[in-house]
Amino acid sequence: MSSIANQLKTWSDRILAVGGDGAQIDEERRLRKVVCDLEAWAAQLKEAEGDPLALEAAARTAASGSRSAEGHRRRPRWRHSTAKLLKAIRFTASLRGGASKMQKVLSQALGLVAPPMLVGPLQRGLESGSSCTVPSAATVSRNEFALDMALNVQKTREYSKDMARWLWADSSQQCGYDWLWAQVHELRRADLVLVFNAYVELVHSTRAFVDSLDPDDPVDDVVPGYTPLPEWEPLLKQLLRIREHIFTPGAMAAGCTDLPHKVETLLHMFHFVIPSGRPFREYLDTFFSATADLGVEMSFPDFEMEDPEEMAAPWLNRAPLRAGDVDEPIVADHSAEREVHACEVVEAQPDRDTHLMENAIGVYGNQHLVNNLNADVHQSLS
Repeated sequence: MSSIANQLKTWSDRILAVGGDGAQIDEERRLRKVVCDLEAWAAQLKEAEGDPLALEAAARTAASGSRSAEGHRRRPRWRHSTAKLLKAIRFTASLRGGASKMQKVLSQALGLVAPPMLVGPLQRGLESGSSCTVPSAATVSRNEFALDMALNVQKTREYSKDMARWLWADSSQQCGYDWLWAQVHELRRADLVLVFNAYVELVHSTRAFVDSLDPDDPVDDVVPGYTPLPEWEPLLKQLLRIREHIFTPGAMAAGCTDLPHKVETLLHMFHFVIPSGRPFREYLDTFFSATADLGVEMSFPDFEMEDPEEMAAPWLNRAPLRAGDVDEPIVADHSAEREVHACEVVEAQPDRDTHLMENAIGVYGNQHLVNNLNADVHQSLS
């Protein structure tokens, strides 16, 4: 397509010479649009071909004439670039049917947006064996797992005990298995007051703006593209201090969906974001709420146990982190939250049964409510 675009540029003078003076401007605009479209398509196809370094290595191998034992030219070790795989993972995350439907959806999308003369070649380019082929469903699934592990490693590197955390949890049956889903929102305790004040000011500002609108005026005319007002941007920037992390879902054995089993699964998920050598209790004491539906998960904060380390799977090798074996205090220094007048933290006593999350309050039923509202908003915006 780059070649076609270049040829069209050389023909442009002859094409424009055929038309009259009045039509020359319109024809020139059309030619420029066609050239821009062709160059854009060419750039996207080059990007879809893979890692430039891998392609360069393959070109050097082909130029040298080296062949494998089977007589075929060597192929680059990595068929798909990292950027391409990340785009595929992000695309399939919101695709009904997952990675197995990606090629079919892309083929149909090309039929809708591509020029008619390019639909056939582009759709054939998605088929197996082409340099522009999309990653297979198995490849996307493997790299999704690798991405989850990489995010967990990054989370351990960013770990801090000087955080306030809020847990969200739910469980459901998918593909014949019971899964526990959990995510956490966290914020440095020193930023609690700053972010809270920004949120309150943003709520008052947006309500005042909505009240000032004329009901007869379309929203698109008032706020083009739903962009935030300039005075909202500093407040939204402060809210970006809140971090969100979705844990890798935990699978539960058949029939093991009672509260103790789900607590064990939750601790197993926590293990992969806590640095080696840090006890569960230090992490659990930083949670100030646990939001769930009206199921078993709403009892997470009040679950009584002697030591969370004893509920971890044996292969996690957390036995040295039991309350009686660690030299340093289980609970971190809480001077930061006292400076900002946040919630006082209750120290867990190793010699008595304690709750799973000693400082957390339960927010019952709100998990489904929030998720359903967000789903309705996303559907309306799309």
